[in-house]
Amino acid sequence: MKHLLLILLLFCTLCRAQDTYGNYTKVTAYRLTDEYEDGPCSVLSYIQQERKTGKYIQAAESYDAKLAYSLLKYKKEAALQWTKNELKCSNKEAIPNMFVVEINKFKDTVFTTANNCSLFLPKEEAGYFDGHNSITASFTPEMAAFFDRDYKSEFANRRIDSIPYAQVLINNTPLYKKTRKSFEKAIHKFQLIKTDSVFNPDNSHKEYWLNDMQIQFDGNDGIISQLTATKVSYNFPEKYTLSINGVLLGDEEEKLYEKFPESTKYRNWGAAFNDLNDNYAYEVGLKNSFNGYVTFYIKKKRIAMIEVNF
Repeated sequence: MKHLLLILLLFCTLCRAQDTYGNYTKVTAYRLTDEYEDGPCSVLSYIQQERKTGKYIQAAESYDAKLAYSLLKYKKEAALQWTKNELKCSNKEAIPNMFVVEINKFKDTVFTTANNCSLFLPKEEAGYFDGHNSITASFTPEMAAFFDRDYKSEFANRRIDSIPYAQVLINNTPLYKKTRKSFEKAIHKFQLIKTDSVFNPDNSHKEYWLNDMQIQFDGNDGIISQLTATKVSYNFPEKYTLSINGVLLGDEEEKLYEKFPESTKYRNWGAAFNDLNDNYAYEVGLKNSFNGYVTFYIKKKRIAMIEVNF
């Protein structure tokens, strides 16, 4: 009876622990989608240098338990059962794929070669050929689509949407070529002026603030050069609304899909690797400009910040 009570107590304790901590499973896949001219051979080096998704690295997440456990299983089996091939960075043999597997507090990394044909073990500088395509067979449809996608060709042919300068407005007033004087006359006087010279005392610039908008004017011709608007919870006494082709701060991300289908093809462009699906940006060009553009920063599926470079 005592033993039965102890077993029941242990069972209840384990059940409570599972309720408390849950069963967290996650796989983050990283792909090398382009390479530096004379860059490193491992995707890990690119991840450490780039720190976010873009031209060189794309990433995807999966919460599929079968995929997570399969990758760990194959890593254990590879050195014992799969055909070994020597792979060395000195020979410029790229290791383009990396999977970070997390199961509760456990974390491990799995590297694979092109097309996930072999599993690579860095310490041994060896690849182990997957003769039965076990790795790709364990992929979910979403993960398979991620690895099938030809990002390099897509990026080479990438085009972004563009809009006229006249569609960048505050309270329906165009901002293009506004000086400080004409801005204050047409819209409102600035509430705060700050001089920023912290990082480079020899190249200070002034920041002009109106509600949640920070504005800069070019030092040579005095024309507006940059505007950054950030969504804040404070309700300002007077309302000044930045509009980009009818898109406002706080709008849902889906509005950008409708307005800018080309610019929004890559849903996590510029996302930090530790926040792939909730902190990224979309870029839209400004017509008749060499380098003018608008960047929409997304947080929790809404536009949290807009940056305009004229």
